[in-house]
Amino acid sequence: MVVNLRLRKEDKDIEVELEKLKNNKERAEFTREALRFYFKYKDVITSLDKSILEINNTLNEIKNSGIKAINVEEDTKIKQNNSVGKWDENIDDLFDF
Repeated sequence: MVVNLRLRKEDKDIEVELEKLKNNKERAEFTREALRFYFKYKDVITSLDKSILEINNTLNEIKNSGIKAINVEEDTKIKQNNSVGKWDENIDDLFDF
């Protein structure tokens, strides 16, 4: 079976990658391997794509709901600083004779 591949004008990224291959034999092998990969993992790829879309939709809903963003890094630093201060006070009390 012979399969011809025609690229669209907007497929410049594909064209660049195919031009890196040395000859038609390498291009054909690359195309075969790409098709094998796609057919083997088509369901996984489709599932991941749907999951990513769902996550993006959920994030957009949260963003549009007006819920403030929580800066976890800043909250953690504040808690660490507060707990260190309390620990220091307790140690001072132990050595206060």
